[in-house]
Amino acid sequence: MQTPYLETFADIGCGLGKPLLLAYCLHGFGSLAGVEILEGLVMAGRELEEMFMKQAKGRLERFEETENETTKETPITTTIGSFLDLNVFNWTSSEIVLCNGTLFPEELWAEVSRMASEMRPGSFFLSVNRELEVIEFMNVEMVLVEGETTPIFIMQRKSHEQVEIELEGTTSGDDGGENENENENENETEEEDV
Repeated sequence: MQTPYLETFADIGCGLGKPLLLAYCLHGFGSLAGVEILEGLVMAGRELEEMFMKQAKGRLERFEETENETTKETPITTTIGSFLDLNVFNWTSSEIVLCNGTLFPEELWAEVSRMASEMRPGSFFLSVNRELEVIEFMNVEMVLVEGETTPIFIMQRKSHEQVEIELEGTTSGDDGGENENENENENETEEEDV
């Protein structure tokens, strides 16, 4: 299976934004965005990004000067606010979403899972230490980083058709047992009549 070219990356609960910088270095995303509720972390992250940019110039290919362009800005934006408020930042429209929800309470993780189900089919959700709790996603891979014990789950949003088929299978699977019992009872009654 060929991996599609992905343009948008989001980190919900981005903290200082280090994964955004890493994603920027490793892949030519057109847009990288993070949302974090703690203003101090966002402000410190913006300073970190500025220092990184100064040191990265001349070391990364994307900073090589061209005839028409001598400086390049990162396509990274960070927003102060709650990722539960899609009016602040609609992360469900991103093609790749990262969330380190290891310490989230169950209710919050259930809400993240529900919101993720609104993502487009084919998009990816990367999660540290726990899988999404919705049928709309399938686990593509579980990655263990060398020296770490916490897994990263790479999940992909299924198509609407796949979800419908699975839901129908679940529903018909439950009824199937009852129908089998009804058929057996009918057969027994017919044998007694003969």
